Amino acid sequence: MKKEIVAHIRSLGYSVWMRSPENAWLIYERDGRIGKFENGFSGPCIVTVHLLNTNTGTGFKMCDTPETPTED
Repeated sequence: MKKEIVAHIRSLGYSVWMRSPENAWLIYERDGRIGKFENGFSGPCIVTVHLLNTNTGTGFKMCDTPETPTED
């Protein structure tokens, strides 16, 4: 994961966890809200994390967008 990405997420007040700096994903958290950032083969993705349920899955994913993701 690029150090600039980690630094930017931390600058927004989030805690960041990674198993290894070479991983293509990280987990971030602030105020009890958890998310996942992936920078994989299909490009960058932001994933929300929710409680498991059988109706809607575990979260939402935003990938392949021309927009630059913001904190909102």
